[in-house]
Amino acid sequence: ANVTYSAPTETGEVEVRVLSDSSRMIVTSLKSIASSGLQGAILAILVLLFFLRHLRATFAIAISIPVAVISTFGPVYFSGTTLNIISMAGLSLGVGMMVDNSIVVLENIFRHKEMGKDIVQAAEDGTAEVSLAITASTLTSVAVFLPVVWVTGLAQLFFRELALTISFSLLMSLLTAVTLVPMMAPRLLKDRPARRRIPWAVRLSDRIGQWLERLEAAYGRLLDWALGHRWHVVGIGASFLVLVALVLGQMGLEFIPSSDTSQFRVSIELAPGTRLDETQAAVEQAVAQIQDIPELQSLYVAVGTTGGAYSTGGESNQAFIVGTVSRPGQRRRSLDEIVEDVRGRIVLPGAKVTVATTGIIETGGNDIEVQIKGDDMEVLEDLSKQVLAIVAQVPGARGLDTSISEGRPEVQIRVDRARAARYGLTASQVAATVQSAVRGQVVTQYRVGGEEYDIRLMATEAARSDVNALRQLPIATPLGQTVPLGELAELTRGVGPATIDREDQMRVVKIIGQIYGRDLGSVINDIKARLADFPLPPGYEIAYGGDYELMEEAMTGLVQTLIFSVALVYLVMAAQFESFLHPFVILFSIPLALVGAVLGLVLTGRSMDMSAMIGLILLAGVVVNNAIVLVDYINQLRRQGMDRDEAVRLTGPRRLRPVLMTTLTTVLGLLPLALGLSEGAELEAPLATVVIGGLTLSTLLTLVVIPVVYTLFDDLVVRVQRRASARIRAAAM
Repeated sequence: ANVTYSAPTETGEVEVRVLSDSSRMIVTSLKSIASSGLQGAILAILVLLFFLRHLRATFAIAISIPVAVISTFGPVYFSGTTLNIISMAGLSLGVGMMVDNSIVVLENIFRHKEMGKDIVQAAEDGTAEVSLAITASTLTSVAVFLPVVWVTGLAQLFFRELALTISFSLLMSLLTAVTLVPMMAPRLLKDRPARRRIPWAVRLSDRIGQWLERLEAAYGRLLDWALGHRWHVVGIGASFLVLVALVLGQMGLEFIPSSDTSQFRVSIELAPGTRLDETQAAVEQAVAQIQDIPELQSLYVAVGTTGGAYSTGGESNQAFIVGTVSRPGQRRRSLDEIVEDVRGRIVLPGAKVTVATTGIIETGGNDIEVQIKGDDMEVLEDLSKQVLAIVAQVPGARGLDTSISEGRPEVQIRVDRARAARYGLTASQVAATVQSAVRGQVVTQYRVGGEEYDIRLMATEAARSDVNALRQLPIATPLGQTVPLGELAELTRGVGPATIDREDQMRVVKIIGQIYGRDLGSVINDIKARLADFPLPPGYEIAYGGDYELMEEAMTGLVQTLIFSVALVYLVMAAQFESFLHPFVILFSIPLALVGAVLGLVLTGRSMDMSAMIGLILLAGVVVNNAIVLVDYINQLRRQGMDRDEAVRLTGPRRLRPVLMTTLTTVLGLLPLALGLSEGAELEAPLATVVIGGLTLSTLLTLVVIPVVYTLFDDLVVRVQRRASARIRAAAM
């Protein structure tokens, strides 16, 4: 591996080399996200071509994608949002949903045209018929992001720009669907002359049409069975909810998805007072132990520093190493596996060694952080050793250490206040004199060439470093006499704490570490279980911080946001439908989506993290769209005088194609992100997985469950109205 030390060469020449370029990861991530969005758009267009079997109609919808994307940049700019990983992910997520409104509009225009209407009239009537439904579905998708104001901390930073970008893209797609698509439809939906048709394309189109007709007929038979066995359908839906409840309890919890930045970091701390050359030798030993790792490309070593942002200030006993490995596509092992290998290779007796990965988003906390709070430092130190031994037994815990550093050698001066008072002195006066002698005191300034330099007066090195010499340090009394320090105080050599941490006005010692091979929630739960019966003295307590504390805070805020989002979705639909009943029916698609979301995470081996939670919030606004289209069309047919059951049976097959098209375009549009194969796509993969799983299963169940629930609630309303009418008639008699 290529090793670079942060020191000039013996000849005085300085070598300049790029140690870390965070822009590379940012640019790579942006390119991968943009590529995923482009791939998703292409897949969505292919879905449209399959269902519409009309090249020019597909073009009419496909053109709405770049128009909506370009239009989105305007409000994104004025909102102060920059183009970054989060906002670009929002655009990629919105690509599949951008065509949903255009699909519904164009499909309805196409249906009106097949009814024999003039193409212009079909465009007007078809757009007007579904404008309420697509407006309601878009507003519900946007409404889920309004409660972002309740989210705080890192979750808000992650959520805000994503929410704004998706909201703006959906609003632009709605505007495009009700303006651009109806305008282009009369020109693009004209019948082509038979002589210009390609024979093989016609045969393929006919076969696809026949397959879709058979699919609609099969769905019609399934819907007939469901309406005849409504409580069986309700039982099947309830069983899915029970299944997801069982699976959810076993699912792992993470804060932020781990990202492969191709870099790791090694922090080394030797005993206090270790000379710089000794630290240098220890670091060179560590480098020799790891530099033959096959994936390793370069190492940057800094000695005498804490390593914060490659800083150069620090203690002589501290050092750090930053290792860069090959890109993810150029190696077989993951970054976590390489870091685990590094942990096993570095053996430095008497040194504290911490090895960790670097991420795209740094939380500033440790994976594991067990806090022991109390007043007595010696008791805390003893408790920390016991807790450290217990935590070390938990599978997945790595690199464990305590926040207690080895004490620094010091001379402790204890003033005899009574004796000092006899000389007219206080303890603070004695301390001030000692401080002036040891640390020095600025007595004047030297000015030369416009520059000022402090002149500091202090005792000689020999007087400061020898305890016996310090005992002879003269202390001036108010009477103008001097007295040796040894006459006023007791001087002893001792060891003082390097740092004293406090939280909630209590001293705290932390057991910190990283995790490997398990999720954060499972590791912390195991630690809690093992420490549940740990005996603590009175006045001492154990708390949990680090990433776990941040995760709990973020998850609590996102769960509250999800509840508020569902409530807002209901209110928006109630205003659109002018009814409290039908929006309630539509909300039944949300728990069905939760089933698919959880199953999607389980099947892909992903944990529930902040990205997945944001996906659930997004899903709450997206998944109701198909139910809105079904319920709205049922109501339209009933207002035209059609019987309820007949309207339900007719709506299902008639709205099957637009429902499948909108679902497949969204799902396939998100598929490249969900796979997470490209570098930097790890942050969005859980979100896309949740939306794909939830939307897929919810659509399949919604096509059957929502019509059944609609009829059940309609029967309930009829029974309530009959009983109310009976009571009124009885009262009138």
